[in-house]
Amino acid sequence: MSDFEHIKHQYIQFWKMSGGEKIFKTTGTSMLPLVGESSSIGVQPLVSGQQLKVGDIALFQRSGCLIAHRIIERIKKGENLYYAEKGDCGLSVTMIAKEQIIGKVVKIYTAGGTVYLERPWWSLINKVVGYYWQFLIKGYRWASNMKKQVIGNRVLPLMGTFCSRLYRLLSRLPTIILRCK
Repeated sequence: MSDFEHIKHQYIQFWKMSGGEKIFKTTGTSMLPLVGESSSIGVQPLVSGQQLKVGDIALFQRSGCLIAHRIIERIKKGENLYYAEKGDCGLSVTMIAKEQIIGKVVKIYTAGGTVYLERPWWSLINKVVGYYWQFLIKGYRWASNMKKQVIGNRVLPLMGTFCSRLYRLLSRLPTIILRCK
């Protein structure tokens, strides 16, 4: 671990112990339209034993970077807890360990005002979006497995094009919902 990484780790640990909200400036477009490049996010550290729920937006560390993405599934493997996460604007899903979590995004600061994610309306919207992503991704995997069982590895260009376009269309629905902030 480099000196910088060590200092960053110590700073994060100190902040987690303090328990206060920390504001982070965002870059990137993976959480559009809810979190834009000119936004900032308010993050609360998780208190001991607290776990994230489907739909929560977590700030976590991966490859030396801090990333804020939506939790779409909790997975328990033995004694270990993992989360499936994805950006609202992307299609890829990755797994993160509980130990990678820095905190939970509770506010989004934009030029148009502040979005309070802990309020009942936003809590419901986030939960619906999280479960929607989970359903869509599991449905896509199920359909892919069924295709393999029925027709094997044969390529059906028309069917593949239809399925790809349908998946892209369905994956845009959460971004349409989240534009109402």
